[in-house]
Amino acid sequence: MDASCALSHRSPSSGEGTRVTVSENRKNHVISGRQHITLSSFDARAKIVVFLLIGTFTFSLSSPCGLVPGAILAFLGMSVSDLKIWELIKRMRFVAWFVVVIIISNALTGGGAVALEFRGMIATWDGIAKGLLLSARIVLVFWLSILLVLSTTVPEMIDAAESSLQPFRRRFGFLLVIVNLTITMGPMLVRAAQRIKTAQIAKGADVGGGMFSQIRFAVSAAVPLFANSFRMADQLATAMDSRCYDPVFLRTPFADHRLNQNDGILVFASVGLMLVVGLVLIAST
Repeated sequence: MDASCALSHRSPSSGEGTRVTVSENRKNHVISGRQHITLSSFDARAKIVVFLLIGTFTFSLSSPCGLVPGAILAFLGMSVSDLKIWELIKRMRFVAWFVVVIIISNALTGGGAVALEFRGMIATWDGIAKGLLLSARIVLVFWLSILLVLSTTVPEMIDAAESSLQPFRRRFGFLLVIVNLTITMGPMLVRAAQRIKTAQIAKGADVGGGMFSQIRFAVSAAVPLFANSFRMADQLATAMDSRCYDPVFLRTPFADHRLNQNDGILVFASVGLMLVVGLVLIAST
């Protein structure tokens, strides 16, 4: 590696005076002399760890009590976020179709006492209860994921993934680059699709017609979208190559993400809730 490429890979100790300490900035949410804690003030690593733990705990237990830790954290997250309940319901409208399909399929395939019979189709109480429990799990996980996505920016997620996989950089460096590029390119492709749709509508394309017109519109918009995505990928590859980017080497981040006391409280409180619910279920059996 030549001298120009070596300049792009600085050691972690270089440039400390110009790096932004995010933990210090997150501590400065002060209103009327008091610290104002919001959902976005927590570190992305802590929120991702809590989301993974709660999601695993919710689907690992067959009892409805497994929903308690996730529900408590979801309501607490709503209380410290700027998202209103009607905005959350509006964003989760598409989940209603999954809920209906899950409840109907479980009601028709479950056993137990018959709840409803219609034209040879039999719905059972056990199947309905199983479908409601599974639907509640899905709704809760979507609820938490929406809170996570809306309170965490894309750069924060990328930095959290890089810092979490730092010890495995030499082995999984290229995989980390793929994950980061996927997270980065997703919103760019969505904006490109919106621009293409606006341009097609301006040219007189029929978007609000029947199913065949929508399929024809999707096919006509897919070609420029693919061309745009390949062009963006080529430009990104050229930019990375010109800067001598190598995923194996440690890069100096612009923002220094550090865990603080509130992040530790969030993680340990979540683990404590899961332990309490688990002990209660063990004692009741």
